Amino acid sequence: MLADASRDVGKAWARTWFDDLRRDGRLVSGGWPGTISEARGRARIQVDAALTRHAMAPITRGELAEAARVTYDSAKALWFGSKVRDEGIG
Repeated sequence: MLADASRDVGKAWARTWFDDLRRDGRLVSGGWPGTISEARGRARIQVDAALTRHAMAPITRGELAEAARVTYDSAKALWFGSKVRDEGIG
């Protein structure tokens, strides 16, 4: 469940970037703009909420490190694999 939730957080994060750039009239281009620190913060909030919903213990430090990596990698993969990016749609 931790990996799935982390991937979902990463995808939502990338989509937020797409939406923000599109709203600003900017193209989706260049390297992934997110950081691992941002991924950690997003993972902590969202994954902890998912764990709470399932009556599970809060995320541990080790789990958070893994969740942040999965979140970051998921967002970055969507960023580089997006049709929005490939077509240069702004």
